[in-house]
Amino acid sequence: MKIHELHYSNTNTYLIEGERGKLLFDTGWAGTFPAFCKALGEIKIAVQDINFILISHYHPDHMGIAQEIGDQGSVLLVPDVQEGFLHTADHVFEKEKNRAFIPVRDDRIRRITIDEGTAVLNEIGIGGRIVHTPGHSEDSISLFLDSGDLFVGDLNPLYELEAHKGTEIEESWNKLLALKPRRVHYGHAKTAVLENLKLVVPALEEMWFRESLMADEETMAYNHSWGGTIPFPREQWAEWYDHWIVAHDNKRFYRYLKAESGFVGEVAYHYDPEYDGFVADVIIFSKFRGKGYGAKGLEMLCAAAKENGISVLYDDIAIDNTAIGLFLKQGFYEEYRTKEKIVLKKEL
Repeated sequence: MKIHELHYSNTNTYLIEGERGKLLFDTGWAGTFPAFCKALGEIKIAVQDINFILISHYHPDHMGIAQEIGDQGSVLLVPDVQEGFLHTADHVFEKEKNRAFIPVRDDRIRRITIDEGTAVLNEIGIGGRIVHTPGHSEDSISLFLDSGDLFVGDLNPLYELEAHKGTEIEESWNKLLALKPRRVHYGHAKTAVLENLKLVVPALEEMWFRESLMADEETMAYNHSWGGTIPFPREQWAEWYDHWIVAHDNKRFYRYLKAESGFVGEVAYHYDPEYDGFVADVIIFSKFRGKGYGAKGLEMLCAAAKENGISVLYDDIAIDNTAIGLFLKQGFYEEYRTKEKIVLKKEL
């Protein structure tokens, strides 16, 4: 099985090659059909090669060229939970006078139940299932493959889950996470890799990773206000290791974040008298960013702090550091700000 992420519109769409056919998950806005065909041509696939189309939900940016593709021979699969929503976006295209838009032709669709999804996918040699995942919209569905790949359309990303406790969004994610996905493919965000991440106590001889982390300019760009990269030569390892890991005095906590592929970053907290509390720190090596490691690492750090009896965590972040969003999505809130930094706080 092969998965191609197609880049031709503002929506991420995916062409999945099975053993006996191909499935397209989502499409772009009406008018993007030529760009879609060009994207297919770049991977040497013709639009006529697509057997099935599956739409995550019937908003205009996800279904805009579904019928146009269908007119080339593909069959639009419509799970029962979506049948009343096929024409939700028609008025949007009418209002903008989009002449490229072709409404879904109800007489050409293939109606299936959610439970029939597995058998239908199997017809083209794709192992998986279709899951009803309301939250972003009532007609939202997700596609889970036996490979561990999960396609969720516009279901709110995992890193926002803290803000959606007790909602349909959380219920939908609970259903999906029970399937143990390995990769999450979003409609408008980067693919997130959900590996079996661990917090590990590094050995002294493994300080080479921290040395590399501190020396990488892209990784340390967030620290430009305080000098950027930080030298961490071997001769400093032993003293630093003793202070942070051996004789931590319950005032310091430091761990490597380890994925299946190896070390990907570090997480830490330490007591800071300025706040009379503990300050968090999460750094993901630049080459491993965009995979959800930062959000998961911060979540695990908060859990470890709580387990160690800490009730509040702070962080002070440079005013222009985009990581602010990461902390806010994990339940931190702004305590105060200066011209140089924002101080964030989370009650554990």
